[in-house]
Amino acid sequence: MKKIRIIFYAITFLLFLSCAKSNNPELLTENISLNIPLKNAYQAGYDIDRISATIFKDAFSESINLLIEDSIATGSFLNLEPDTYEIEVSAFDAENNLLAFGEGEVTVIAGQTAECHITLHFDELTGDVNIIVHFDFPDRWDSVLFIGNSYTYANSGLDTHLENMMREYENSDNFTASRVTYGGYTLEDHFNNPNTIEAIESGNWDLVILQEQSMRPIMNKRLMFKYATKLDSVITENGEDTGFFMTWAREYNQAMTESLSQAYIEIADSLNAALAPVGLAFSEVYANTNINIYSNDGSHPSPQGTYLAACMFFCLITDNSPEGLIYDMNGSIDETEKNQLQTMAWDVYQENKEARALLHN
Repeated sequence: MKKIRIIFYAITFLLFLSCAKSNNPELLTENISLNIPLKNAYQAGYDIDRISATIFKDAFSESINLLIEDSIATGSFLNLEPDTYEIEVSAFDAENNLLAFGEGEVTVIAGQTAECHITLHFDELTGDVNIIVHFDFPDRWDSVLFIGNSYTYANSGLDTHLENMMREYENSDNFTASRVTYGGYTLEDHFNNPNTIEAIESGNWDLVILQEQSMRPIMNKRLMFKYATKLDSVITENGEDTGFFMTWAREYNQAMTESLSQAYIEIADSLNAALAPVGLAFSEVYANTNINIYSNDGSHPSPQGTYLAACMFFCLITDNSPEGLIYDMNGSIDETEKNQLQTMAWDVYQENKEARALLHN
């Protein structure tokens, strides 16, 4: 019996764009000015102490903390080239706990003013869930499809690096991996995209890996579970197994790890699905080494972060350690970091596997 109480609150605001000229007279750049009213949120009891915003496009990203005065948060991104950008906005309390998250997309056009509507979601789920799970996975998956977003396709694609690891390990070309990924996509977006459904149904995959948008497991777990379940039905009806890609906390908010991991473990257990606890491996590496696993935006993976994720999926596919693999992403990972990441991936995988087994014995 599941008892759930849902508290939902949202703020919609505008991002106003103003034109500014760069030092190069031939290049017109834009400034994005953020103006976020917080009065309604404060009146609803949310003690917002800090708001951060990140804008990114492909390899470019920039993050700022907004100035909060008189219940209004303001800030600016300066000298942006005309293009379409994704924007993420997060609200925190005085103890740096995440209170709300929103995202959107804005197109910067030289000489024009544009608007971007973003909704900040304050979402809390509480309740008791009793789950009975029976694990029944094959000894080996030889073809894998990743369903996700930029966390999956960063650094030439997680599927590419997993495939290279597996082919080295097997000394053959039998293993194949591919991906269906779009920037900022949720599992809801994928379920409603015919291209994703066609890829699942036509590929004859052994395993389909689902990666949710990075904040949705925390801010709207209900929708994550709803569309993970819908996609699982499509996957299993096609004779394929479902797996999950547990993502990681923001670099500046490692406390997210607990909520993220709980959400992924719950949905994997409820659907009798495989799980690669990449987020837990990120937490361990971040806390215990000097390896830079984050890109400059503190969200997306660096090449080392993608390599760590590939090691976690190698563990999941083979149930063996990646230690000793030569593959180093074509020289992107030095020998010392490679060995550390391989060892820590195996340690985290074993610990998580044992914990889940104990939970269901």
